[in-house]
Amino acid sequence: MPRAGRIITLRDVTEAHLRAQQVTREERLQAMGLMAAELAHEIRNPLGSLALFAGMLVEDLGEQPPQLELAQRIQEGVQRMNTLVTNTLTFSRDLVPKPEPIHLRLFWDEVKTVSGLDEAVQWENEIPSEAIWNADPNLMRQVAVNVLQNATRALEDRPCPRLRLSASKERIEGQEHWHLVLDDNGCGVSPETLSRIFDPFFSTFGGGTGLGLAVSHRILVAHGGLLYLESQVGKGTKVHIRLPSGN
Repeated sequence: MPRAGRIITLRDVTEAHLRAQQVTREERLQAMGLMAAELAHEIRNPLGSLALFAGMLVEDLGEQPPQLELAQRIQEGVQRMNTLVTNTLTFSRDLVPKPEPIHLRLFWDEVKTVSGLDEAVQWENEIPSEAIWNADPNLMRQVAVNVLQNATRALEDRPCPRLRLSASKERIEGQEHWHLVLDDNGCGVSPETLSRIFDPFFSTFGGGTGLGLAVSHRILVAHGGLLYLESQVGKGTKVHIRLPSGN
């Protein structure tokens, strides 16, 4: 008597899962962005007055060093607040990319130079020479600087600090993409922290604004790309960035 058979269908749901995560994250960020923009506009007007009066104090106290130092500290604090307000407004505004071909290997080497990466950090750029993104170079430069700065902080006080870049070609829904991975051997982050890593104003580093990855996420969404992180405490972090190919 013949045995009954079974047909098993296997489907890779990784892509759908990542996309769903990104959509949920973007909806949350949009709501936060609207609230942040309202607060930033309310803060900007009195902040302008503070900046004006602080500047006048610095000028008037030029011959009184002790008082001048205090006035300069006020001025520096106002400048930091103004930077935060500016970043907040950038985060909340609509982004309209102007794509053009970006040669990944050269692009990341240039960003590494301008970002002032510590010479003690070993830099391994293994991106294929033919890898090209079709993206806005100015916006992507913001993303690259943000992730490099985060990686550099994660590498502080680590033995043999290393950053490795690699890229592979993928076909998503009939379109070619380049999937880049920035891999560090830094301190890593916990799963609890990783779940909040894209939230604006959430930072694991002292003195950070917590806007770098939130802004980076919005830039990738505006390009129709994908950004996500993998991390293990004590072992390091992998930043994944995927964008359409410019080949």
